This record gives sequence, structure tokens and C-alpha cells, in this order.
Amino acid sequence: FRKATNGPQFLKQVQAEGIDLKIISQEQEGTIGFLTASHACPEIANTDLVAWDSGGGSLQITSVEIGALCSWLRTVGSSIATSLLVEQVQAKNFKDCPSPNPVSVPQAQALVRE
Repeated sequence: FRKATNGPQFLKQVQAEGIDLKIISQEQEGTIGFLTASHACPEIANTDLVAWDSGGGSLQITSVEIGALCSWLRTVGSSIATSLLVEQVQAKNFKDCPSPNPVSVPQAQALVRE
């Protein structure tokens, strides 16, 4: 929703139905992901826990560093990475070929360099 062109319009429609919905920041999403992982895995100390949240358009990796939550935030999620792999690495049209599979090791390495 943060980057969707129709995000604000959809949010207004949902709110008009009486649902109190808010679009949160990517940093807040990372914090919520970490707190959820911490609650789900109480046997792991927070200092040993790393929460990975890869969505359609964003990636958050959150951990505790020097006593405070620290998030590594990127605007590349699974949808964007898949599109880049198909179009820029494999030189195919994403609309015609929505799946990159099978992916070779050199193709995966090329994606990381993109």
C-alpha cells in the first residue's frame, strides 16, 4: 500500500466502511515483525533473534543491536525481485512470463548485482 498508486484511494474506501485502517511506515513494519517473532519464539533471547519480513514491495530485517531495535530496510520485495529477474536478467517480458523458474546460479548471481 505504501507505494501503490491506488493506496490512498483504497484506504479512504476502507475507512468509509468504518474500519480504522492506517498505512504504517516500513520501519514500523520491521518493528512489528520483530515483536511478533519475539512473541512467537520466547525461547530465543531478543539479542539472538533476527526477524526477516519480505513482502511484495519491501524487505525488512530487524534485530537488536547495542540494546535497541535496528532495521535494515529495502524497497525490493519478492514481486520486484521476480520482475527484475525476468525482465533484466532473463530478458523476457514479465507479462508473458511471470515466473523466472528455472533459475540458474549465474542468473541468481546477476540479480544480486542488479
